[in-house]
Amino acid sequence: MNKKIIGILICMLFLISVFPTPINSEMFSITDPPYIPSNPDPTNGSIDVDVTAILSWTGGDPDGDPVVYDIYFGTNPNPPDVTDYNPNTTYDPGRLNYNTQYYWRIDAWDNYGFSTTGPVWTFHTVYNVPPYLPSNPNPANGSTGVDVNTALSWIGGDPYGDPVVYDIYFGTDPNPPIVTNLSSTTYDPGKLEYTTQYYWRIDAWDNYGFSTTGPVWTFRTAENNPPYLPSNPNPANGSTGVDVNADLSWIGGDPDIGDTVVYNIYLGINSNPPIVATNHSSTTYDPGKLNSSTQYYWRIDAWDNKGHSTTGPTWTFETAIYTNDPPDKPSRPTGKSSGKIRRSYSYSSSTIDTDGDKIFYKFDWDDGTNSGWVGPYNSGETLYLSHVWSTSGSYNIKVKAKDEHGAESVWSDPLPIRMPKNKQSINLIQQFLVRLIERFPLLKYLLDFQ
Repeated sequence: MNKKIIGILICMLFLISVFPTPINSEMFSITDPPYIPSNPDPTNGSIDVDVTAILSWTGGDPDGDPVVYDIYFGTNPNPPDVTDYNPNTTYDPGRLNYNTQYYWRIDAWDNYGFSTTGPVWTFHTVYNVPPYLPSNPNPANGSTGVDVNTALSWIGGDPYGDPVVYDIYFGTDPNPPIVTNLSSTTYDPGKLEYTTQYYWRIDAWDNYGFSTTGPVWTFRTAENNPPYLPSNPNPANGSTGVDVNADLSWIGGDPDIGDTVVYNIYLGINSNPPIVATNHSSTTYDPGKLNSSTQYYWRIDAWDNKGHSTTGPTWTFETAIYTNDPPDKPSRPTGKSSGKIRRSYSYSSSTIDTDGDKIFYKFDWDDGTNSGWVGPYNSGETLYLSHVWSTSGSYNIKVKAKDEHGAESVWSDPLPIRMPKNKQSINLIQQFLVRLIERFPLLKYLLDFQ
């Protein structure tokens, strides 16, 4: 037999002993490695690449095998491995640095362990640009009559969307000092001074240290207005029959928001009245009780907290003729309606004086004595007085009131009370006499005891 045929038979017998399962053609097929990664994006050697770029490439496998990728990326020509077994043909490296040369490589692996090493690609990121020049100032540059409560604002930003902070320069000097830095495009300097020239500038900085110096803008604040002319007097100008207890009032205020106003008050019986109150913060004033049947003159001068003032007109009024009314009839006294002699008992009463005058009271104890005038008490206030009766009997207590001008009320309704003798003493004497008469009947006729 041919030696070649014999050798083939021996090899077949060996394979049958090693592979007991049926032999098929796939056992002898050769697997190809993945394709070489290609078509890089960013393209190899490209410049001005956006710092937010996503890397991508074309991969795959000639046998249709699944492929994963090892990604090498960095600023070194021999870039480090940054991730393995990436199943996608894209990779997000995160935000890149401006003006930087990057290198990257993709190695492909199929599921049989065959691999293909890709070439090293490179690209250069875009150069960073500084923030936009701050613009559109508010208040507008050169404006006048600006409200003292205004806030500053401007338009800023960055061409690449980088975060920006702003240095704010503000003051009354043409070369204004820095006052703060902010991430917003508005700044509240607080309440400004009236009639003042202000200068301001905005410098913008991005997070890479690039900056833009803005121009110096200027504006002038509005002039301060004096307070309003005091008006609407009460009592009305020229009025008559004004109550002697009347309060004065008027309308004041200031046209400038935030300004505070105080008032100097002039009041008297002369056409050029004297000042009676200064730095009065409200628009009402209590002059106390006025004289009756008297012509009064008054004036209000208003001052704001900037030192500006407005002198009001002189107003006049005449008070009513004074008629004093006596207090009302006092209430009937309240207290015990009976008691024992030589003991103190308290009684109370009150009344109203329609004029609001102070009140004095006098109690008549109906035993020949009275309390005399006691007081003064406020109208409506209750008084309490005590008294001791020394003689047994029945009494009618009453009370009268008079005001501070001497006008007297009528007497109150009386309160009847009884002050009997000591009942225990009387009973003991009676019992003694009864027993004595029972023992000596003749005493009944002698004493005429019933």
